[in-house]
Amino acid sequence: MEDRYISPYPLPEGEVRELLVVIMEEFAEVSVASAKAMRFGLGDGYPGSGTTNAMDLSREVADLMAVFDMLLERGVGWPVTEYVKDQKRRKLARFMQSPPPPTE
Repeated sequence: MEDRYISPYPLPEGEVRELLVVIMEEFAEVSVASAKAMRFGLGDGYPGSGTTNAMDLSREVADLMAVFDMLLERGVGWPVTEYVKDQKRRKLARFMQSPPPPTE
């Protein structure tokens, strides 16, 4: 097959490959924490855990950010700038279906 594409770049190995697996796991954990907050409320939490769904979501996002930082330290990706975050905020402001909270 002559149309087949073969990347000229090597596949990730070792620590970087493992960190890519870990960051996938962290994304999944953020997704689960978000789903639980949607189903049961941000102030609720797993019985007996001593934490709320909001706290669990914050912890999972922090874990994700830590792994992303570790990848950056190894030359994978690029630092997210305030400009990129601001672009996302503007896009969300345009497409969010819920009205923003009132400002005081």
